[in-house]
Amino acid sequence: MGYIEQDMLHTTTEGTPQGGIVSPLLANIALCGMEEEIGIVYKKTYKPNGGYKIDPKCKIGRVLYADDFVIVTETKESAESMYRNLAPYLQKRGITLSMDKTRVTHIEDGFDFLGFSLRQYNTGQGKKLFIKPSRDSIK
Repeated sequence: MGYIEQDMLHTTTEGTPQGGIVSPLLANIALCGMEEEIGIVYKKTYKPNGGYKIDPKCKIGRVLYADDFVIVTETKESAESMYRNLAPYLQKRGITLSMDKTRVTHIEDGFDFLGFSLRQYNTGQGKKLFIKPSRDSIK
């Protein structure tokens, strides 16, 4: 590993410290292209402010913050295939998924992400998403 300055590779003995100021930027650079890899498709919006949104036919979503991300799909099978699709993509970038943090779960069973607990409940008024600080964050 190393860095390039004036077309010359300079080797380094250490990487970027986890939690360092440049770490989130480097994570976003390394993960650029993940959406295309897993099949997320965007369509241009024709609103005054322009922009893009996920194509309604696309049944995959992703939330990314630095090097933490969640991928949402409609089926368990689709979610499990995401790992198979992402493993080679991440490996090319020198990234491996943390097995203690990586899992497939149903939103009704809930999960923690970025210090929050997310869980969907069935109510008399339909399904409701409940977001609150995680137990670890409260401690």
